[in-house]
Amino acid sequence: MACVKDITFSEFHQLVANKKSFIIELWAEWCHPCKMMAPYLEEACEQLNACYFYKMNIDENPEIIDFLNINSIPRVIMFVNGERQFELKGLHKLESIIDQVSKMPCDSV
Repeated sequence: MACVKDITFSEFHQLVANKKSFIIELWAEWCHPCKMMAPYLEEACEQLNACYFYKMNIDENPEIIDFLNINSIPRVIMFVNGERQFELKGLHKLESIIDQVSKMPCDSV
């Protein structure tokens, strides 16, 4: 079972409106670095089970690009209490993802 849940733009808005703390990856099917990073996000999700991890396909939810002013993918963005706090741009390895995510206060899963 996948730990990182795929969400829509509407579901993303609900998380922000409810002031949730979560991690979201923006990706696309054609993005090779996104495909390379996906297993690292899954592993981080499994190791840091106190955090909510989501992913959103930008081709299926293009409105997220302008909403978050995204100019490159993969992009991992950490939200704390519904506010954008940290982000990782480009391909990152598991250690880097865990290092950044472990610094944020996560809601209980």
